[in-house]
Amino acid sequence: MIADFLPVLLQVLLWVLQTLLVLLGAVMAVLVAFVVLPVVVRVEAGRGPESDATPDVDAVVAPWFGALAVGVRQVVDGWEGRLLLLGRFCLYRRLVVTEEGSEVPAPPEPRSEVISPDPVTPSPAPSSARAKSGTSTSRPTPRPTTEPTGDTAAATPSPVAADDSPAEPGLLMRIREGWHDVRPFLPPTKRLLRSLLRVIGLRRVQIDATVGLDDAAATGKLMGQAQAIRPFLPPWTHVAIQADFVRPSTHGSASLILHVYLARLVAAAGRFGLHAGYLWLRRWWRLRQTARTLSAVTD
Repeated sequence: MIADFLPVLLQVLLWVLQTLLVLLGAVMAVLVAFVVLPVVVRVEAGRGPESDATPDVDAVVAPWFGALAVGVRQVVDGWEGRLLLLGRFCLYRRLVVTEEGSEVPAPPEPRSEVISPDPVTPSPAPSSARAKSGTSTSRPTPRPTTEPTGDTAAATPSPVAADDSPAEPGLLMRIREGWHDVRPFLPPTKRLLRSLLRVIGLRRVQIDATVGLDDAAATGKLMGQAQAIRPFLPPWTHVAIQADFVRPSTHGSASLILHVYLARLVAAAGRFGLHAGYLWLRRWWRLRQTARTLSAVTD
């Protein structure tokens, strides 16, 4: 009887084990892809030509090279959070922050009135009591003056004995000691900063705007400066600025797309941690050997 169910039980256990291994492999693949593939960050902002127009802001953070995105967009009532698939298809949205004007005011708390008793006017004190109090407070109590005895004089430290105490190290000495402790960690810190510059990569900067100042001459001067800077911009930058000489107005849109490489960040942090840990352990071992040598000499 048991021999008949034993092969079936083994097959079920094998299937469960295979399923667990597949799920573990899928989770590990997702985590590795999250670190290896860049995270896309996109920020868009715009403003209409109306004078009372409010700016529109839309920010999206998309890991796995944009496969799944989490975005925040400004709406009429506040800020709206969205969950996007491939950066286009909205899977879920929710109003996360509301404006102050749309909040419902809380009802006022009931106030309890407390009836205080009528104040009682104190009766004036008699003249004899005032005279006695005046005579008692007008005379200060004399303090007994005692001469220091021999014991107290011996207990009081003299300025000569205070000068014999060892002086604290000066500011220059402390700076030298601190520099001596920090100096070995400067090379790995420089390499870490250089590596952090490669973690973020700009992919697209686009500006489409219309500028109109109060003075037409100032508007033309600004347009000339923008056209002079345009040839020196990198190829991933697109700037289109138009002038409005009729009315003073500034409106347009701007977008920024950048990639964050988490693998480079993890590699830079790990390399810095290993190098700094090795330097700290070596310094600690040297201090320990020095302390042992000094204790052996003194003994």
